[in-house]
Amino acid sequence: MTAADIPAAVRRFRDAHPRVDVSLRTGGSEELATQIAAAAIDVAFLGLPPAVEPAGVRSRRLGRGELVAVLAPDHPLADVDRTDLAALADHPFVDFSAGTPGRLQSDVAFAAAGVTRHVAFEVTTGDLAGRLVSEGLGVAFLPAAYAATLPGVRTVPVDDAPVRDEYVAWSRHRPTPAAAAFLTQLDLEIPQPPGP
Repeated sequence: MTAADIPAAVRRFRDAHPRVDVSLRTGGSEELATQIAAAAIDVAFLGLPPAVEPAGVRSRRLGRGELVAVLAPDHPLADVDRTDLAALADHPFVDFSAGTPGRLQSDVAFAAAGVTRHVAFEVTTGDLAGRLVSEGLGVAFLPAAYAATLPGVRTVPVDDAPVRDEYVAWSRHRPTPAAAAFLTQLDLEIPQPPGP
């Protein structure tokens, strides 16, 4: 997530509400939206392909971010200033599971460029993707700010890079007081639905 500084928002929330305990989780965007709809979590940050909006929840689009190619330091393209999908397509990929929003954003970009690629490894987390890339097993696409935190990899901007829209999402029903207070930390005015 690059459209919101989540740690800073959590710090502001904690400063304002020190008696509220916070449980942070990671997961796929669809999984997190499902957990909000089931009232298992209050708020989630989601990354989705363009034209795909969060389902079953209320949400606000925070921004759009381009992904960067994540490469092993000894990869033939690791030291170029920029690249494109056609140049990357000759190499194996590490990507998220087929059908997930994380995978769809890359699939959409390759289809738009008229380029095919081979996904050799499917993963469920960006951290695992980075670890496989650092071992030289493939190329991945991840948000630049996140990729910069991964050890043993290089990042390269891509001219026709996959993009994703970033959202904050919450319950379609009345948010809990803690969720409403947290959303306020993001400077979002969240309209309340009518009461019961």
